[in-house]
Amino acid sequence: MSTKIFVDAGHGGPDPGAMANGVIEQYVNLNVANELARLLRQGGYEVMQYRTTPTENVLPGKNDDLRNRAAMANNWGADYFISTIMIPMLIIGHFSVHYTNITKEKGC
Repeated sequence: MSTKIFVDAGHGGPDPGAMANGVIEQYVNLNVANELARLLRQGGYEVMQYRTTPTENVLPGKNDDLRNRAAMANNWGADYFISTIMIPMLIIGHFSVHYTNITKEKGC
């Protein structure tokens, strides 16, 4: 059984994220997520994406949409959840990874 990785392209639909100089964050996130998913599949991982288009699976309410992303990953049995978002930084080439190790217990 291969490792299951859920890839979430942050924002989407009615929530475009940050916008500057004609660049809209949700489209950057989507392009990064699609390329990441392609590379992960190429590497032999099982991948599910929350969205592969700007509006796929996106719910109108932000909180409902965020809960839906987590529910899809959990229902699928994802081993890892990766969300691509862009955080404006003054540091060129900044890359941030946040990892939370949550142990699954029976009945949870």
